[in-house]
Amino acid sequence: MFPASILQGTYNQSTGSGSGIDDITAPGTGTYLGLRAQNGNFVDLIFTSSNHQTPTEAKRLYATSESPDISFGISSFFTGSLQVGTVLYSNSQKTTTLTTTYGDQYITNDYAQFAILPDGGVWPSLQGSDPSNFYWITMQKSNSTVTAITENVNVTTNTLKDVGTNTNGLPNSSYGGFVLNNSAYNSHTAALAASLTSSQNLATFYDGPGNYPKTHDRVYAANTGQQSFAALIWGGIGWHPFTKTGSSIDYAVQMGYASTSGANSNTLPRQQSSDLWISEIRNSSGNIVTEIT
Repeated sequence: MFPASILQGTYNQSTGSGSGIDDITAPGTGTYLGLRAQNGNFVDLIFTSSNHQTPTEAKRLYATSESPDISFGISSFFTGSLQVGTVLYSNSQKTTTLTTTYGDQYITNDYAQFAILPDGGVWPSLQGSDPSNFYWITMQKSNSTVTAITENVNVTTNTLKDVGTNTNGLPNSSYGGFVLNNSAYNSHTAALAASLTSSQNLATFYDGPGNYPKTHDRVYAANTGQQSFAALIWGGIGWHPFTKTGSSIDYAVQMGYASTSGANSNTLPRQQSSDLWISEIRNSSGNIVTEIT
């Protein structure tokens, strides 16, 4: 499927045709898109969905899996050659888009990342380890259209950002920090009125691309996180104070179950219904915002 002329070099197609890249033609049996990495005796890691518009977080999850091999995927179909602008379908008749069939199962935000073999083959059928030379397909959820095709070696692995604080509420980094206590607050008003003093300087990291967290970012307890914060760690879903500099509580951030606040557990890396993500953010005036600025 991917011509030999590009396999020895780099392939980083982020614009349309005319870039000098050979056509990638569609096999009649469909092209296999990997979306989950094997993870030893634990729950496999789903890497399709994050707030990133590139595969940087997908590659991080793939690389941190205990046995980085694609264990599950879906078949996609398209007309002509695979390139930026190609619409992906879930049936050979090309009447139903990939988003229509799988958008509510594996895609939280408006971009999804899939791993694809050079020949479009089925990942679980491989003998031995995954090849180092494979590609990431970036698809826009709203129209099921490919926005980029990137060789794995050209993707920079995402680094989780530290948003922890010490017990005095001083952030560990320039990304601000959560002021965590034994349990969540039951309202944004209570979280905004909280003291900067924290009873827990729990390590906290987030996976998003911004300078501060935004809605639908996932929060982890380690900088190599695979499992986003579980509800049991913070005593359940609820609101948490957030400070940008350690001088005041600037935002209230609600942690919620993905399954009840915009998606489902299949969009979380470890597919755990008890895992949390950022479901809502309120500024100091109590108004809803989509991100901390």
